[in-house]
Amino acid sequence: VTERSQLTADDIAALNRISIKHAQQIIIDVCSLAGVSPAAALGESRRAGLAKARQCIMWKLKHDRGYSSYQIGKMLGKDHATIIHGIRQVNKSIEGMPREWASVIKSGIIYR
Repeated sequence: VTERSQLTADDIAALNRISIKHAQQIIIDVCSLAGVSPAAALGESRRAGLAKARQCIMWKLKHDRGYSSYQIGKMLGKDHATIIHGIRQVNKSIEGMPREWASVIKSGIIYR
């Protein structure tokens, strides 16, 4: 797990837009597992790796913390329809996996 001391100034600025500490930690954890920076994951890029990390963040905020798509959208600066789409993409990926893989993903590993 990435420590806050290892984050760049851009990462810290991106995370500071989100005032909820446990949401920040989910973002840090997912980005660490995905091998992307929080600033990049919270940005606008549609690059596959960044989009998947962003979708996993959405999924974790919904399923681990129970936030609504509207609340997640406000946190991440995205439309609630984008959040719904991202969560569905992760769910579709999980459904097509063997059960043991899906349980690992649900516990915190990024889908690929």
